[in-house]
Amino acid sequence: MNILMTILFPLLFMQLSIPLFINWQAQKKIMMKNYEGKAIATAGGAILFLAYLLSYPFFLRSSLPATFPWGLLFIYLLGITLLGIIDDFWGEKECKGLRGHFYKFWRKEGISTGMYKAVGGLLLGTFISSRISEGHWGDWIMKGLLLALLSNFFNLLDTRPARASKIFFFVSFLFILFFRSFIWVLMPIWGTLLLYLHWEQSKKIMLGDTGAYMLGGVLGFLSLFTLSGRSIIFLNIILLSLHLFCERFSLNKIIEEKLSFNSLERTGRKN
Repeated sequence: MNILMTILFPLLFMQLSIPLFINWQAQKKIMMKNYEGKAIATAGGAILFLAYLLSYPFFLRSSLPATFPWGLLFIYLLGITLLGIIDDFWGEKECKGLRGHFYKFWRKEGISTGMYKAVGGLLLGTFISSRISEGHWGDWIMKGLLLALLSNFFNLLDTRPARASKIFFFVSFLFILFFRSFIWVLMPIWGTLLLYLHWEQSKKIMLGDTGAYMLGGVLGFLSLFTLSGRSIIFLNIILLSLHLFCERFSLNKIIEEKLSFNSLERTGRKN
């Protein structure tokens, strides 16, 4: 019964809250423009997080493995969700990419919300890593960097409706093929994300930094339990290279013009 409630209760919350969240932003006139210049609601990841949070009490009362650090997972997701919300609603839209945020700081024009998000994400990830695993500070920083880079990578993907979500589904399903014990961590997210996609593909709301960071953060958190130290370093190099690549080239343009994945990625999107 508890396992069933971890899925059904978040679904009910999502169904009821998303329309209210969209209407609230419309009334407050805090909606953001999407890639088409249309004003839509943002920070849909906040509702995803709250829906997932509602499953937490049922996890604690279920027969799932007690060794999994549920508390640390939700503390981490809360932290990156708050960082994402700040950037979604109060972020400087003229600062683009890591280079833009660092240039603003270098020119002594102040610290952007994007800089707070990057540094805050790294510090939070390092702290969480130190609580999960034994080792030394270098190991914790490498794991914290993985969490920060993976979260921001999903942010780079989130430039078209449902793109980041679909890639999350693909990667998380592959994850479960090798590590089936984590299926209970992902099932509530799969359910609420599937329900949420109706509104995103209808171009009524977007994940925003809030949601993209949450999706990447969940995969990063689970990776800390499955990847070796060398694998984490290798993945950090790949992710950092991708971030540097995206500073000069448009990832969205490459996906839409070069990759066959684009036809699948457009599936379900309302024109």
